[in-house]
Amino acid sequence: MARNTKGGITHIYLHWTAGTYEQVFDDYHINIGEQGELYLTCNMLREYKSHTWRRNSRSIGVTLCCAKDAILAYKCNPVFGAYPPTELQVEQMAIVVAILCHELELEINNDT
Repeated sequence: MARNTKGGITHIYLHWTAGTYEQVFDDYHINIGEQGELYLTCNMLREYKSHTWRRNSRSIGVTLCCAKDAILAYKCNPVFGAYPPTELQVEQMAIVVAILCHELELEINNDT
């Protein structure tokens, strides 16, 4: 899918859903479950999804299914409660981003 999107995507946005491990949301292109399983909610990565306010065009939304009832505490440190991101989710997100950046020829930096 990424190879077919080359040239049409300029940004990748990383999220958490603020839901449970089992909740998958259509607002993101790729949802990552508790054990690192991937859920695609699109047929093409160029599909418009509403994952990031005013920055959805030419972008891909990748999210971790977690963080229900999370809050930002002192100095904006997240407190995840009963649904923290799992190590498998974080590792899978890193792999997904690496594959997307490679296939889309995107540099990994704060701008992309």
